[in-house]
Amino acid sequence: MALIDYIDGPNRNIYLSASTVNTTITPMDIYKEMRTLRANDETLRSFTVFMSAFGNVPTGPGTATARFVQLNNGTRIIPYDTSHELTIVGTIITDGGQSGIVAFDRTLLSASTVVDINYVPPQVEVITIAGGSGLDSTQDALLTSIAGWSDEIHRIHGLNTSYDLTVSSTTRTAGTGIQQTITNDGSGNITVSRD
Repeated sequence: MALIDYIDGPNRNIYLSASTVNTTITPMDIYKEMRTLRANDETLRSFTVFMSAFGNVPTGPGTATARFVQLNNGTRIIPYDTSHELTIVGTIITDGGQSGIVAFDRTLLSASTVVDINYVPPQVEVITIAGGSGLDSTQDALLTSIAGWSDEIHRIHGLNTSYDLTVSSTTRTAGTGIQQTITNDGSGNITVSRD
């Protein structure tokens, strides 16, 4: 399924295809397709890159961002020109400091077209903990503490604490879809990710 119908290079507009009507797509998938189109079309390569992708950018000691897409130099994404609902799951920002549905330009659509855009940014943060050769019993108890961990997640994200929290040795799920995963890369680094 092609997400992009075409790219208007001079105006820096990425037009979505009919296959995006009433679907859920990720900004990263749009980015990957833009790169492929640009690689295969020499006329598109004459323009500075329309989108960039980033991720795992340090945000502090042991923490990093999830993957996200940035629209460059005024690039905008134009939904397909028919009334529909489009759901975007993932982070999309502009190099002008805006994020979310402002990355999409509906002003170029027909006057009778109504496109509702549902923007669902992920609530993900990657945390890396240096654990030496592994976790000691104190570290293990801290990471597996149900009450402390779930209270902290609920405090940070304002989640409903009435949801049950289930825990296994590597994955935790809180409420309706908040999940944490703990992995050890074998070299003493423990990664905790929430999504």
